[in-house]
Amino acid sequence: MRNLTQTPNCSANCALSATLRDGFALTLRAEGRSPKTLRVYLDAVDQLRAFAREQGMPDLPTLTAEHLREFLGNLYARSNKPATVSNRYRALSRFFDWLREEGAVSESPMSRIKPPQIPAQILPHYDAGEVEAMLRACDHSTLAGARDRAIILMLFDTGVRGGELVGLNLADLDLSRGTVLVRGKDGRERVVSIGSRTGLALNRYLRTLQRREALPPHGGVWVGQGADRLTFDGLRMLLQRRAQKARVCFRESMHSGERRLSRPGRLAAIPTICRLSWAGQAARCFGTTRRLQQRRGRLPLTSG
Repeated sequence: MRNLTQTPNCSANCALSATLRDGFALTLRAEGRSPKTLRVYLDAVDQLRAFAREQGMPDLPTLTAEHLREFLGNLYARSNKPATVSNRYRALSRFFDWLREEGAVSESPMSRIKPPQIPAQILPHYDAGEVEAMLRACDHSTLAGARDRAIILMLFDTGVRGGELVGLNLADLDLSRGTVLVRGKDGRERVVSIGSRTGLALNRYLRTLQRREALPPHGGVWVGQGADRLTFDGLRMLLQRRAQKARVCFRESMHSGERRLSRPGRLAAIPTICRLSWAGQAARCFGTTRRLQQRRGRLPLTSG
């Protein structure tokens, strides 16, 4: 049952909640969290604060597990997807853990709540024939065609996120070794390997840039409109154009938070160019989950 503890004038409580929120934000920034992660975490705290005020609940440090279950249940009642509720759960777990570390609470009420279950979902994907059709739609004698061909092959070959791909710098490429340094969420780095076909496409794209004296001053790999760095939206649009030219149905699975591939079959949220196709073929290409993780840079490569 809801605790209806409420004071007629909540200005002091509101001020305390705002101060705690600011302190939490400072901690996240000090931890090097990405702006996107910071926004997701703080949005969850803000939603909880607003819900607590509307429902006449006490201040954030005195909320109970029962209050938080009601908040999460309300998210479901408002037709939020399980993945969204799970994101709010994780953000609030970190917030109340921080309150405990700061001595504002003795125990996190989130520790008494089981995490929301996310049902398995197979996202739309491209088969190998459709990918080949999109590659044929790229005239590699042109700068845009060479770029787009290299992009499609890299997405297929590595399974990197769209945000990771557009964030690549020239210094991250080691084509002689067939490796690429990728920066993931919160700046975490990993090395992924690329095949010879992808390496050749990248080399051809870079030679086209040099020939046209179009190497970008920003140091990024991918040149977008007006020689600026290619953006995530630009990536989506170029894939859409290539799919249309190849007469392939453009399948898009965009999400506010890009979920990583934690195991085969749990795929992410860039335009799903080959993310599912790549993982679906991984068992045939690499045989085991461990080999799959090595290919994507999740585990160190071994000589065996």
